[in-house]
Amino acid sequence: MKQSSATGEMAVLSWKRIIFGFKTFAYYIHLTIFPMRLGMYHDFAYRFGWNKEETKYCYKADLLFFSGLIYFLVMIAGIVTNFYGLRIPLLWIVSTMPIFCNFGKIYHQSIAERYVYLPGKGLMVCLATLLPELA
Repeated sequence: MKQSSATGEMAVLSWKRIIFGFKTFAYYIHLTIFPMRLGMYHDFAYRFGWNKEETKYCYKADLLFFSGLIYFLVMIAGIVTNFYGLRIPLLWIVSTMPIFCNFGKIYHQSIAERYVYLPGKGLMVCLATLLPELA
């Protein structure tokens, strides 16, 4: 096992990584739907691995974690049931976004909006399909 230089932890999938991954997933969904404060640096997980308080916050199961978990489970349910014919866009989101959700090794910049350009396309197709149904 290789040791991660940023966090000093082993690069294995643990409960901490799963919590941080789902928190990142929710953050990216929110960032794609409401693109506010875009820029080079983000407040979420900016000092992850360098600041003990920030790292502890990223590993804590809170509302952001549960919203990411719910988003992911709803997308999986939509894929299984082919909800409104959205199987392919939901599969696109679920297959492309977790690559950048900090489940595995965390690189220098753990959060960046450029990581959600491809998954954002699937999310926008889902929104474009569902919004006329709500009107």
